[in-house]
Amino acid sequence: PLFENSGFGIKVSVAWILENVLFLKGVWCGNVGMFKHHSLVLVKKKEASSKEVVEFAHNIKKDVYRKTGIIIEPEVCIIKNKKLKNKQ
Repeated sequence: PLFENSGFGIKVSVAWILENVLFLKGVWCGNVGMFKHHSLVLVKKKEASSKEVVEFAHNIKKDVYRKTGIIIEPEVCIIKNKKLKNKQ
């Protein structure tokens, strides 16, 4: 499905592509996978490293481009090499 995007061209549903073109919903690669109920949610096992999560997401991005010619951009912020402190 395509949607008009207020003068910016056409918007495509990435969720639709992941589910209906790449069939990734519920697929796992090692300790990281695509949530079985929603294709825009990545899930991980406790043992997964941040590197595995980033690589999984990067591979999805490459697969989308190979199959459709569409470049997708993540809508998440990835924090590298920082320790988060609990401020209670």
